[in-house]
Amino acid sequence: MNLNDIEIERAVIGEILIFESLHTKALLLEPSDFAYDEHRIICKAIIKQLRKGNKYDFITIANECGANYRNEIQNCIQLAISAELFEEHFRLLKEMASRRRLIERFHTLTTDGDVSVSSVQKMLDDEKKAFTATETSSSPS
Repeated sequence: MNLNDIEIERAVIGEILIFESLHTKALLLEPSDFAYDEHRIICKAIIKQLRKGNKYDFITIANECGANYRNEIQNCIQLAISAELFEEHFRLLKEMASRRRLIERFHTLTTDGDVSVSSVQKMLDDEKKAFTATETSSSPS
């Protein structure tokens, strides 16, 4: 699996921008779920609007992010084909983010010289708990 698929990232952002029924799902996202900086910034803008209780759309988010993000936001919207595909795109995004976190944490462990079976097991258990919590929260009710 690719660890930073730009099309998956764009699809998730586009879907939560276009389909109002998915707006609350944006609260399950974290900017760190995205590998690309521009997507992190767009995600932060969306979450900010939601936490304020505001509705949002392309214009709101483009104004929040700045004019130089308009093209990327449009790219995201172009990949938003169907709200029904959101759950799969969301799952793939979270899985890529989880794998990136594991690689980063393992790199830190090895750099610090703190590699042991228990430290690696704890790292895996923590990530599994976080991933499972997200999957449970995103499941349709």
